[in-house]
Amino acid sequence: MLWSSVRSIPLALTIFRICSAPVLLYLAAVGNERLFLWLAIAALLSDVLDGALARRLGASSETGRLLDSWADLLIALVSFAGATLLWPDTMRREAGFFALVLAALVIPNAWGLLRFRRLLGYHTLSAKSSGVFLAVSAVLLFTGLTAVPFRVAAFVELAVAAEYIAISLMLPDWTGEMKSGWHAWERRRSQAIGARAGAGRGES
Repeated sequence: MLWSSVRSIPLALTIFRICSAPVLLYLAAVGNERLFLWLAIAALLSDVLDGALARRLGASSETGRLLDSWADLLIALVSFAGATLLWPDTMRREAGFFALVLAALVIPNAWGLLRFRRLLGYHTLSAKSSGVFLAVSAVLLFTGLTAVPFRVAAFVELAVAAEYIAISLMLPDWTGEMKSGWHAWERRRSQAIGARAGAGRGES
């Protein structure tokens, strides 16, 4: 019973992100900057935890991964909309960099829907690391400390998006989570070797 409860923690974190979305919209509507910022950060960071916990606890599932990908997209879009309401001057000043972040969010997901009819959701190591970096840089930006880390994070997010698309091009079929583009390349190479070996046996 206890082990079953522990294994449900990753799913609970995903549900937490989904439930945070309407709360974030409400906080943005009433102008509560501080609570909005910290709840958005908590939701973004929970994404780093749930995948790692799911793998460690052996609680990964196709449904959980799919739900996690949609929760990530929902929180990102809601956070973007809320920030536009709460910090319009900052959003205008950094519009070019926010456009990069938005492109990094939309393009690979749109590509995944077209190619595999699902969000890519590879949950690569670079995506997890860049998510933490983006969350920290957003705090620094919206609290007025410095915009430099966020500007760097925007290009990092774009690089992660490029890696996602590259993985989808290297692997013709949906393969689930993938640690990095290098791991995708290794899988493609091993599949090609296996295919050649199978063809050789067929010829003999």
